[in-house]
This record gives sequence, C-alpha cells and structure tokens, in this order.
Amino acid sequence: MICKTWQEENLKINQTLNLIKIPDEKLIDVSYVDIKYRSDLKKLPVKSGVYWIYTDEPIHHSFNDNPCSYKINDGDLTLTPIYNGSSISSIRGRISSHLFSNDIENKTDAGNMSGISVDVFPKISTSHRKNIWSKTGKKLPLFNNKKIVSKSDIDLSSFSTEEINIINSGDEIFFANGINVESDKHKDFCFRVYYIYNIHDVYCSHIENQWRINYGCPKLCTYVEGR
Repeated sequence: MICKTWQEENLKINQTLNLIKIPDEKLIDVSYVDIKYRSDLKKLPVKSGVYWIYTDEPIHHSFNDNPCSYKINDGDLTLTPIYNGSSISSIRGRISSHLFSNDIENKTDAGNMSGISVDVFPKISTSHRKNIWSKTGKKLPLFNNKKIVSKSDIDLSSFSTEEINIINSGDEIFFANGINVESDKHKDFCFRVYYIYNIHDVYCSHIENQWRINYGCPKLCTYVEGR
C-alpha cells in the first residue's frame, strides 16, 4: 500500500513540471556548437546539463517507432536530430564519448558508453552493443521506419564497403558504441550539439523526456522516456 501523503507530494511535483518551459521543436534560444575536430570539444561546458545531437549525415535506421520529424534548416544544411540526453557531470564528457569514440579501434568487449549506434562493430560482442542483425529474435532497429525480417531488408546505403562485407558475413552483427566524427566515413558531415547547462538535475531530466514526448524521439534513442 502506498501512503497517500507521498502521492500528494508527487502530484505537486507533476503540477510544477507542467508549468516549466522546455525548448521548442527548433531549439530556438538554445546554444549550439558544430563539432568537427576534437579541439571543438573545448567549446562545450564541463558542467551538467541536457543536450541534443543533430547531423546532416543520412542515417536510415532508428531504434524507436516515433522518430522526431522536425528538422533544422540552416543555409544549405538540413539537420536531423539523432540523439538527446543529459549529463549530471559534464556535457563535454558525454559528447566526447558519443562523437569521438574509440570503440572500433579498441575492439574490447567492454564497449564505450554511448547510445550512438551508427557504425558496424567488427567482431562478435557479448556486451551492451545493439544488434544490426540477429537470427535469435533480439530487438532490431527499424530501417526507413520498417521492421526488418531478413538481412536483405537492411538498407546498406549509409554503410561503407567494409561495413557491408561485415554485415554480409555473419548471423549476429553489432553496432559500435559511438562514432568518430574525424573518421573518413563521417568527416564530411556536420554534427551540431545544442545544449543547456548549469540547471537542476530534475529540470534536465524533464527537458530530456518531455521534449521527446512533445516532438518525437531522436532516431538513435531507444526509449521515449529515459535511456
């Protein structure tokens, strides 16, 4: 049995959160930095906060069935949100993990702590990497918003020749955790990080989750709420 007192207190929090402003679908008035080189990380705060990652790189798969359809147009760039999250310690550290990952180079089973799943991991993994393809019935990504039932359903157009060879070679294929934007595959694309920092952890979490609910979930996020 749940004590009525705590439910009443919880109701107060929900009522307060409903009054709090969150960014709109275009992230108007939210600071941003374009990340092309590792040195660009210095432009991000070593503070807690919430962040969004946008790119013009074509990514044809998603990990949720309600991907955000709102894009940001900036001159010749059309940017799509691929991830949002929060950090209780350092936005810079989280973005480094996402966009300057050494997961593929290390090839260790422990894996980098990033939910950005775009590149192919070159070996079998028993860790927390997501599957591109599996015969064992594990949860698989959607390609062009459609469930895949065979390996031939995978849209290979955004993978390199080396990655396609790996995908075609086995029955259990994994994504690497995180990418390296300086690599040949990604270096010609824009990766833009929007961020809000130095705010309360509860506010961070509320923005992260409520933005997904309001405008759709960035395609590489697995859950509408939380991680």
